[in-house]
Amino acid sequence: MKSCCFIGHRNAKLSVEEVNYLKTIIINLINCGVVRFLFGSKSKFNDSCFDIVEKLQETYKQIELVGYCCNSEHFCLKNEKEIENAASKIIGKTIKIKFYDKVVDKNCSGKGAYVLRNQKMIDDCDICVFYYDLNYNPTNFKSGTRLAFDYAIRKNKKIFNIKL
Repeated sequence: MKSCCFIGHRNAKLSVEEVNYLKTIIINLINCGVVRFLFGSKSKFNDSCFDIVEKLQETYKQIELVGYCCNSEHFCLKNEKEIENAASKIIGKTIKIKFYDKVVDKNCSGKGAYVLRNQKMIDDCDICVFYYDLNYNPTNFKSGTRLAFDYAIRKNKKIFNIKL
């Protein structure tokens, strides 16, 4: 079963062109037999990818959304939808929770937890879709996206970088 993971900069702001390019890539991947889509957390890019794949799942029933969590994160399964209603009542406004078909708990914590989680996603997939700005060079920390991108290259993964 072919699978694809999504990894990108935490605060990535996709242009309309990049969103359209991303949709085209995802549809083409589905048409080429990709059925499992792997998601991490803490990234606007992941949120954008999730929204696209979740909407496509209405048409492409065979695809599966898989959440990879680490630290003390909790991802909700689709059979836990009552959580959304309960949380909305408690907060007093409607909230939207992401629901996954399957959750993989990487069971990692600490400073490098997201790096390890990303590596596990890369290990478990055939294709990686990144939002990686080659010019992004933080001064006081290493870019997790860059570490993941370099790792995917070392693992000889098929890579799409949608950063235009």
